[in-house]
Amino acid sequence: MNRPYNLNKADLHGFELSYRQFYDFLPGFLGGFGLEANFTYMTGNQTSPTGVTTAFLGQSETAYNLVGLYERNDIYGRLAYNWRSSFLAESPYRSTGRDLYVAPLATLDGSLGYNVNKNMTVSMDVTNLLNQAYHDYFDKNPSLIRDVRYYDRTVGVSLRWKM
Repeated sequence: MNRPYNLNKADLHGFELSYRQFYDFLPGFLGGFGLEANFTYMTGNQTSPTGVTTAFLGQSETAYNLVGLYERNDIYGRLAYNWRSSFLAESPYRSTGRDLYVAPLATLDGSLGYNVNKNMTVSMDVTNLLNQAYHDYFDKNPSLIRDVRYYDRTVGVSLRWKM
């Protein structure tokens, strides 16, 4: 049976802090470096139509991102680290009657590019540099593993031409 499933009530509360700056006051090639950083803290819950209250599904309590940047002349680059704490994925998970949690996740991605001229750019993008595995488990107990998945590291090279 398929049917729409809505919540009776949901609450989310939290805050985010962020920072972004290029250090163009530094001498020479160092003036191309920059940094982006943010931190998020969030709590919440949701109540189903049957009156069951759980944590807000898919919502990590804490998450942060650190991004190193470089843009100078015709060269640009980015290295991004992202982390989020464990979270409740489903409650209950299918017919098990158990809550399904996802373990903390960390990713590291990067890109590097060069503007050959005003019309052509060559770039390389890499994802999953840490080869981070996805883990989920039952009832807040990491030893009750349901699934472990590894996602491929990808490398893409591109040539862009503007008319």
